[in-house]
Amino acid sequence: MKSAPMNYPNGAEVKVGDKVRFERGGSTGTVERIIDTSLADWSVDEPGVMLLSAPSGRVFIHVSIFVRQEIAPELRAA
Repeated sequence: MKSAPMNYPNGAEVKVGDKVRFERGGSTGTVERIIDTSLADWSVDEPGVMLLSAPSGRVFIHVSIFVRQEIAPELRAA
């Protein structure tokens, strides 16, 4: 079963390939995967996104972080 789309605080849908700012704008990354199903397979307790960020590597951001507006789109994927 597919869940509802994940959205940024501005209402735009999160898409794989989006460039984003997180950690209060101090870091940037690319949305590598949207994790909204099979949460146990990822060992997470709520949906979110996996970001690829240098130098941090892969970073999982819970959907609750979006609600607090701590992640924002930087550039949309083409």
